[in-house]
Amino acid sequence: MKKTLVLIPLVFLIFLSTGCSLIFTTRISSQYEKEIDILETKAIRVIGINGSLTILVWEKDYVRVTGTKFVSGLSSSQVKAFNNSLDVIWSNLGETLEIGLSRTDRPNGINYGVSMTVYVPRELYESHFYKTSNGSVSISGISGECVIESSNGNINITGFEGSIHSVTSNGGYKISHCRLYGNNHFKTSNGSVAVKLLTAPTGRLEIYTSNGKIDFKFPWTAGAFLTATTSNGNVDVQGFRSVSFKKIDKNDLRAEINSWGDLDLSLRTSNGDITLNGMQ
Repeated sequence: MKKTLVLIPLVFLIFLSTGCSLIFTTRISSQYEKEIDILETKAIRVIGINGSLTILVWEKDYVRVTGTKFVSGLSSSQVKAFNNSLDVIWSNLGETLEIGLSRTDRPNGINYGVSMTVYVPRELYESHFYKTSNGSVSISGISGECVIESSNGNINITGFEGSIHSVTSNGGYKISHCRLYGNNHFKTSNGSVAVKLLTAPTGRLEIYTSNGKIDFKFPWTAGAFLTATTSNGNVDVQGFRSVSFKKIDKNDLRAEINSWGDLDLSLRTSNGDITLNGMQ
């Protein structure tokens, strides 16, 4: 006897926690692409919401923005209307190119987010500001002074030259192949920090995290005055030509590395180890 195969369509359902009713949600997801003239600007600001932010360098003479936007909610008509009104826009404010969204409000019953990948001409901008919420931030190849802000997202920085002030929450840092000078500050909560620098940084470099470890690598010949503090963790320094300890215990250390030099290095965490390695 031949059996008949019955296909049953799957429908995404959300149950009310206080009853037996079913709620059907509508979700619209779409891709976009924008091209922006550089407008003779020296600074760039990019602000997103509920999505990742990626900044890349390219050899063109204009800015390109690509990504995905999504809108979801209970009312199909409301979702469609909000989706039609949500777009990536830009303006030229003096010498600053600002890229953002046409909508920053959130009506009741609507959730939305926008991811962005921004391609910027090499060495065009002297000042950078990048911000998003509930998403990661990645930058690669840019130079100048940079501010990065996020919440609930990791931050990845590679091939950067200059100074950075960055804050995130519930996310870690990966910093590699950068040339850092001036004042640099990286702060997070509930995240680990991994740094690998092939050239010696100068100026002041501060790294602060809670509930995460710090793994810092830079050239074994580089000089620095180190302050490393942790609670519920260990501090380990190794691989340098010389280390002169000024204060040392299990989780609080101050030391001159290679007779100091041009770097004040502060590494602080709670509930995590700190490891500083010199690379040959």
